[in-house]
Amino acid sequence: MKKGLRFFSTAVAAVMLAGSLAACGGTSADIPTITWYMPKAIDNTSSQELVENEVNKIFEEKAGARLKLVLIDAASYAEKMNVIINSGEEFDIMFVAPWLAATSYETNAPRGSFADITELIDKYGSAIVEKVDPRAWDYVKYDGKTVMIPSQWKVYQQVGWVFKKDLVEKYNFDYKNVKKLRDLEPYFDTLLANEPNIVPVFDIQSPNWGYSTITSMGGGNLVLFDEEKEEFFYLMDDERNVEDYRIRHEWYQKGYFPKDAITLNASEEKKTGKYAVMRDTGAITEDGSKSSANYGFPCVEVEIENHAVVSADDFRTGQAISSTSKHPEEAMKILNLVWEDPYISNTLAYGIENIDYVYESGKGTDHPTVIPKEGADRTWTLWHNYIGPLFDQWDSSWNSTEALQEMQQRNKEAEISKKASVQFDTTSITAELAALTEIWQASEKVLQYGAMPDFDSYIADLDAKCENAGIQKVIDELNRQYAEAKAN
Repeated sequence: MKKGLRFFSTAVAAVMLAGSLAACGGTSADIPTITWYMPKAIDNTSSQELVENEVNKIFEEKAGARLKLVLIDAASYAEKMNVIINSGEEFDIMFVAPWLAATSYETNAPRGSFADITELIDKYGSAIVEKVDPRAWDYVKYDGKTVMIPSQWKVYQQVGWVFKKDLVEKYNFDYKNVKKLRDLEPYFDTLLANEPNIVPVFDIQSPNWGYSTITSMGGGNLVLFDEEKEEFFYLMDDERNVEDYRIRHEWYQKGYFPKDAITLNASEEKKTGKYAVMRDTGAITEDGSKSSANYGFPCVEVEIENHAVVSADDFRTGQAISSTSKHPEEAMKILNLVWEDPYISNTLAYGIENIDYVYESGKGTDHPTVIPKEGADRTWTLWHNYIGPLFDQWDSSWNSTEALQEMQQRNKEAEISKKASVQFDTTSITAELAALTEIWQASEKVLQYGAMPDFDSYIADLDAKCENAGIQKVIDELNRQYAEAKAN
């Protein structure tokens, strides 16, 4: 009898639930849930349900679907997505980036992990087509089919150095006229002599001499492409690179770098205020406001002359619809609404008014200024380029409207790498690229901070490891394919 009562109660509950859903305009089967995998921008995402509820009011009405964000810790995003993709798990959308190798175009397009969205873009993607850099579509096709949607972001590469404002003012240091690493040494010596609680430098970039990388193919930065000579080569075959790393070794010995630099958490260290000079935060502003907001103390910045070009990888950051998706049309409709409606994209990024941000001015207009919560007070953040339409970002401490307009203009003017249009086949050099990737991962920070006991012996050992891993085979194969593509 109890068993029968339990069945009856379950059946009544099911009927009541179905009636309730019908009264709201449909059953759960009528409104699919679109899953969108993305890296977390911050740890605390407690406003997620509020954000999803807000945007789903629009998605349910205009796309006939709901959105569920599946956020994964940034450090493990690529690894977990690799497992998800290899298992054939059903999902709808994923964030794709060349530096997250398991998610990259180069890895997934050849093996069919991304759906062909050519017709979906034509049918449901008008807002996306209107806003995406038209040059980008050439680099997100595979076998003539569009397989991902490029995000808006800064495709050109800058090299910038950030200085603590109070220190350059105290010592009257002419930071605007520094051009190369050696120019910083007198300043560093002054700091070592007078500022016992300050470490002169942490995590600094070097000028680019007209190279582009093969990031998504593998191999780290051990194999580069010379844009002028139009050929691939080994990093250490250019004496300028050797000299750059030699300078860093000298700096490490002099105490310019922190002695434990290799083991430090870079993102946290930069916010401590104990480093006088650091790399830029990704966008350089004339007044230093970008770094000041990111690092949490007054900064000034300078852009160093460089000759970087835009690679195909720079256009291959964005969204892909999974080939396992059961609802690709609804997924495309949701993505198009994100690109079409700045309220949606900014809600996904900033969160909920009076909880995650407040309006400073312009509420109710198309171009408001907002004040997002920062630091430990944040309960929600997604970076706009994760979502797609960066240039629709509301004015805030993250990016001013003027900075975004400048970025968009410089994107248009940026030079594209000569190898960008070549579709390389790395099948025959997969093992070699994997071996070189391991070597680079083990050596990158050692080179960056000059943290080796003896420079010459370390470089000789690195040369030997790369030779044994087959770097010449990689270089020869890529040069062969490039020459063949150029001839045709």
